[in-house]
Amino acid sequence: LRALSFSPDGQSLAAGGRNGKMRIWHLRGGQGHEEYAAHQGRIRALAFSPDGKLLASSGEDGKVYVWSFDSRSGRDLPRRPAKIFSLVFIGPNELAAGGSDNLIRLWDLATSEEIGQLSGHQGSVMSLDCNGQILVSGSYDTVVRIWTMKDYVARTPRAATELK
Repeated sequence: LRALSFSPDGQSLAAGGRNGKMRIWHLRGGQGHEEYAAHQGRIRALAFSPDGKLLASSGEDGKVYVWSFDSRSGRDLPRRPAKIFSLVFIGPNELAAGGSDNLIRLWDLATSEEIGQLSGHQGSVMSLDCNGQILVSGSYDTVVRIWTMKDYVARTPRAATELK
């Protein structure tokens, strides 16, 4: 297994790995697990939306797959030419994805459109986290970058703060 994520309410656990399948265990009530074929290669990251209604996965096949628990269906975001190693929701319906092209791509999940990119890393973006105000990225370039949400709203990112 390469990726794990708890749902926001802590009642479900998602896991993904080498076979490209997402497994979701419902921890309360012993309901067993669900399994979905999401990728052609390894899953590298999983992220639940803040309301727990969506689960995004990414992998070495360069795609981001979004599963909706409400509609019980999934869809792919348009593929980009990079392996996607990290995911985090930056809003209820917005997702950030970091990859082997050294970029953080920002997605609007309502329209399935890429709405922006954050650049500055000199290596693959391997980790992302967001607290609602700040997006933090970590890369193989050994730099942690801090992006404020106002940078994102402006659609033209300012220089990021670096921590080494």
